[in-house]
Amino acid sequence: LALVAAAAVCARGWYAGSTDGIDSVDTEPSGNVGSLTREFNTLGDEKVPTEEKFGTPKETHGDLERDELRPSRAEDVASSRTKTVTPTNNPVTPNPEPGIHGAPLRESDESEIGEKKDASKKTQHSKNIVHAVDEAGRAARFGFPKNAALSATFATIDVVDMLHNWHNHAVGAGLPNIVVIALDEKIVQWCVGKNIRVLDASALIDVDTLTKPTDDKSVFIGHRERKHVFNKIGIVKTTALLALLNAGLDVLISDVDVVWLNSPAKYFKSGQAKNAKVLVSSDCVFGFEPGRAAFDKFGQAPDPRNAEFNTGVLLLRRGRQSVDLVNRWLGSQVEFADQVDMNDQSHFNKVIHEGGGGREAVDFYPNDVVGDDDVVDALKESSSRDDQVVTDDDESSNDSLDVTLRKKEPGIDPLRTPDAQLFPDEYKKGLRPRLYVCGANKTFVALLPTGLFSNGHTFFVSHVGERSGVAPFAVHNTYQYSGTAGKIARFRENGGMWTMDGGRYFGEDTDDNDDKSISNVGVDKSLSNVVDGKNIPVHYKGSGLGDTENRATPNEAGSNPKKFLYLRYDIPGHLADPMNSLKTPKGNTPFTHLGLITYQVNRIRDGLLLATELNRTLILPPLLCTCDRWFNLLPNCTQGDLRVPFLCPTDHVFLIGPLDTFDGGGRYAERAFFANRETFLAKRLGVFGNSSGGIQAGITENSGDSVDVNGVASAHAAGKQSSAVPALGPVAKLVFDGPGSSTKKSSDSSGGGVADTNKKQPFAIPGDTASLPGFSGVDSATSNAIASVKTGSPRYVRVKFGSTVGDIKRNIQFAADAKLLIVDNLAPNALAGFGDDKKNERFHEKLLPIIHEWCCRKNGTVGHL
Repeated sequence: LALVAAAAVCARGWYAGSTDGIDSVDTEPSGNVGSLTREFNTLGDEKVPTEEKFGTPKETHGDLERDELRPSRAEDVASSRTKTVTPTNNPVTPNPEPGIHGAPLRESDESEIGEKKDASKKTQHSKNIVHAVDEAGRAARFGFPKNAALSATFATIDVVDMLHNWHNHAVGAGLPNIVVIALDEKIVQWCVGKNIRVLDASALIDVDTLTKPTDDKSVFIGHRERKHVFNKIGIVKTTALLALLNAGLDVLISDVDVVWLNSPAKYFKSGQAKNAKVLVSSDCVFGFEPGRAAFDKFGQAPDPRNAEFNTGVLLLRRGRQSVDLVNRWLGSQVEFADQVDMNDQSHFNKVIHEGGGGREAVDFYPNDVVGDDDVVDALKESSSRDDQVVTDDDESSNDSLDVTLRKKEPGIDPLRTPDAQLFPDEYKKGLRPRLYVCGANKTFVALLPTGLFSNGHTFFVSHVGERSGVAPFAVHNTYQYSGTAGKIARFRENGGMWTMDGGRYFGEDTDDNDDKSISNVGVDKSLSNVVDGKNIPVHYKGSGLGDTENRATPNEAGSNPKKFLYLRYDIPGHLADPMNSLKTPKGNTPFTHLGLITYQVNRIRDGLLLATELNRTLILPPLLCTCDRWFNLLPNCTQGDLRVPFLCPTDHVFLIGPLDTFDGGGRYAERAFFANRETFLAKRLGVFGNSSGGIQAGITENSGDSVDVNGVASAHAAGKQSSAVPALGPVAKLVFDGPGSSTKKSSDSSGGGVADTNKKQPFAIPGDTASLPGFSGVDSATSNAIASVKTGSPRYVRVKFGSTVGDIKRNIQFAADAKLLIVDNLAPNALAGFGDDKKNERFHEKLLPIIHEWCCRKNGTVGHL
């Protein structure tokens, strides 16, 4: 019985063991952190949540962003010096189905996380969802059972829409014990209104600290650019983490700009990951494949130990190692609070490596220093029996290599077998964690692979996981260039990752999303719509109170649904050829790439002019790039594992904030608009399927054979194809006669074809981009509707090359009611603007604020236009 009991504990994947004695660990760091003994009414005993069933919790940075300029990148220098970065880990959730590592989102039972679909029960339940981060809260384990694992994030009201999106995905992925650590009272109220469990940490930070001065001109949402405030928030976050660990809880913390696509429960309990006390994500822009050369042909150093730990996804397992680490982490933040250039992540990287030793790579963790000796002894005793088979909860695991304890095989010791032996295929693909013993304190760290716990570069730019044939567990929206607005834009242009857009955004008659959002929670009408003294109109049930990008704009408001515009054109082959960009020396200007970007920006300029004059919304075409964008001098036009040409994010070219508000707002939609619309309508109609590509959040069905033995899902494990979603129509076509129209390369297909730049043939937008990672095309119903509009139809309008907007308005009046207008052969000089030089110049000046300058080269910047 003792063996069975011990085995059952281990099979859950929680290798922290007993928490006896944890209270004796010194939890008061050096420096005056302030009292955590605020009186708070815990509103009675909460309904006891389900015990944790995922291998580890993760920690999040809440509203903080990771898009500040970086002074240098260790991968670019011939040095083995370790860079300091904060770790990130992913929460693990038990799933009734086999491990769904990296699979599409699914809806989970809201009762598991304290949400009730029955509104009549909401008031009663909300009384038990708030606990203060203080001594009383800790004594009550913040309402959680002993040894529970939390899936948490931090937030202020400034990023409430991002928080709502985080929560929707966390619920959809099935993470356990979801909780928001609130840094201000407004987030506490918001969570209560949505029946979301919340830990109130607002007493740990002065309200005035979070109030932006009236003269603050920052275009960024949140406090990332206010470094002294950002660092005070970091201290509160670490204080809260320490309190949770000392309450005997495991914490999977993730930033609000993280999207959870699948539960990593099975993964965290597999191989050597089960013995790590700290599991953290990475800023590395390479995959984790073993055996790489120390430097690649561009002089980059791919070894993950050269990059910082990123605390945007961080799992801390209770025990002496993690408590000691967080205690030292907090002490460093307090002691060096005046050094504003060091944020909480910087301090994490500093303390985990302090005392010498850096990161010592290991194949497995020694048994005698795992910590929690009672659990280690149980593991040893159980594994010594040849006939001992332990199941993972109620799931049989006899035939899986990823279980903690299994039937002992000849020559394999489950406690000392490297992942390279247990999971040879996954290891070769770089899908297993890198194991390190860090610093003088010998902290056991599992560095999570970038293909499965992706950062903003490996997911949105180089597509490491997609190229490996897997879908990630989580995506952290880092490495981008337009603050919070840029993060939302990236989520939108990768279908299904942004859940906050309602029906009117997609051109439907209704404002709401019919309560079909993944979390099925709408805006609480009892909450005030006044934020920081300003009246904020809320048009969607799911829009929240924070980010302006999600509210109906002047061009969306009113009774008439939106109409759309979609461009198709060819890019000259010599501009699409990546060879000249690859030959560009470090720090030099990639002139061919800038010519390519300028050509596309000018086509989008023409599209915005047509959208403005015809009162339509431009669906952005995909942007083809042959050179990466970076904060500093590039080692080459490639960065990390990037392959060129590639589909570059919109924020590589445009400043998203000014683009969002261009002409009053609502003048553009993301390149994945068709996929997002299809997902939204499929959700509303209750049908499965997505024919246009992209992440299929919350509407797909997974097949068991799409997931491997340690929970990794195929990138192609999509849902059933469906034609139930109606086309975006009626459709009309506007075709420019003249140069290039005879080839018809861009107009023959709305998505398809193969890029062939070697022969310098024209590159069709969007058609030839279908061969590139990240492509999201037109849904099948709309594609068929487009193809049905042929010459001779009143909706097929031909205009002369060099027509003005006035000419187009006169010619298109019979097709003006079309919901979708396709513009073909939009070549240079096809559109003559207003036919008035002064008006053209004014429109040109109006566009300049939305365009990025090119960064970076030795002698300054280069504008795109």
